[in-house]
Amino acid sequence: MRRGESEYVDAAGLEQRHVETGRRGRDRRISGERRLQHVQLARGPNARWKAALRRRRRRRRSTAMNRRVLVLLASFVLSSLNALAAEIRVLTANPTHEGIARLAEQFKRDSGHDVKVQAGGTPDLTKLLAAGGAADVFIGPAAMVDQALKEGKASGSKSTVGRVGVGVAVRKGASMPNLATADALKQAVLSADAVVYNTAGSGQYMERLFEKMGVAAQIQGKSVRPTNAAQTMDRMLQGKGMEIGFGLMSEMKPYEAKGLQLTPLPSEIQNYTSYEAVVLSDAKAAEAAKEFLRYITTPAAKKVLATTGVE
Repeated sequence: MRRGESEYVDAAGLEQRHVETGRRGRDRRISGERRLQHVQLARGPNARWKAALRRRRRRRRSTAMNRRVLVLLASFVLSSLNALAAEIRVLTANPTHEGIARLAEQFKRDSGHDVKVQAGGTPDLTKLLAAGGAADVFIGPAAMVDQALKEGKASGSKSTVGRVGVGVAVRKGASMPNLATADALKQAVLSADAVVYNTAGSGQYMERLFEKMGVAAQIQGKSVRPTNAAQTMDRMLQGKGMEIGFGLMSEMKPYEAKGLQLTPLPSEIQNYTSYEAVVLSDAKAAEAAKEFLRYITTPAAKKVLATTGVE
């Protein structure tokens, strides 16, 4: 290579030389397309250089076009997802609230639909259903779902969500009594320092059960009757001595980590409440609501519900 010369490699990988002048013998670096054009001017036309230049230009145009297409495609996908996403309003009974709320979060991540869950007791649910327009999906006791279908407030087929049984609670640190049979439960109630059960559905069942066992009069003086599950469990946590409490397993489950031991009633005296789901007639997002119903009745969803006390 002569003095004052510098080497360049074009897009085709061909080595070329170019003599530069007017730069005091120093190399001036030229890259890409300008380098090829400069070489052409200095050395004259060459078919290989022209072809390499054309190929470089085509690649640049193709790359720019691909980027624009990808941007447009991404924008289209995002706008389509936003257009398809719906807000599903779910009205559920208190005993299934925890499990349905967990499934709603999973469903939102999987489908993109937003799910708003509202829970209430039987009186509240009855009022909301009567007023209409409260939700797209209703989850409640089987009798309430059947009534909603009968009155035309719900449409289509109903889906079984699960069932919830009655359980027994004892503070951690206290000895869990023998509760294997109905007779064992009877003795545990008579021996307890206090018997705590609410005035709602599960408490009413226990009241009838104690009357049937013939112990209602004997435990009346030490019975504590809060109005709902939360008050019942709080009372159990704050209690003293050997106290025994009763309630729905799903409503007691959150208190297990707070200091309560839980166990279900003996099978011979167990009482289950079945819960079903249905799409309401005035649903604003009926198709998305049906999709949510299918989601909460899958085997995977059943496992999630089981962790919250819903069988």
